[in-house]
Amino acid sequence: QVDTNIDTTGKKFIYLVGSITGWTTPSEENASFYEDYKLYDLEDNGIYTGTFYIGDGGGIFRFYKTLTGWQGGSSYGSQEADIPVDVVFNNGVYIGPATAGKGSWNISNGWSGGNLSSSVDTNNNLVTFSAL
Repeated sequence: QVDTNIDTTGKKFIYLVGSITGWTTPSEENASFYEDYKLYDLEDNGIYTGTFYIGDGGGIFRFYKTLTGWQGGSSYGSQEADIPVDVVFNNGVYIGPATAGKGSWNISNGWSGGNLSSSVDTNNNLVTFSAL
């Protein structure tokens, strides 16, 4: 969720979609639901950031550039195929590839719950997740 002290007015954003959102359909009809699941490009440089709580046991998620539904072509994930990639943290940080596709990231491996800082670099097709 976005720090309420940061002005996001007019900033571009993408959406986090997955088990922590109940896999709610990423459609315009659910736009109000997804207000709390946005990552913002605060510096207008193609890098989207956000922090989200992921409960005990972890979760599976990917990103959507627009709310055009499951088949709308705006899914941005760990790989093209709809297969999750396990996130393995190294000193509390994970860096991995991202691409247009339905592959998700799977946060598990002993995750005991907490905030996850997420950065999605659409210029270099990389994600960075940091356990806070």
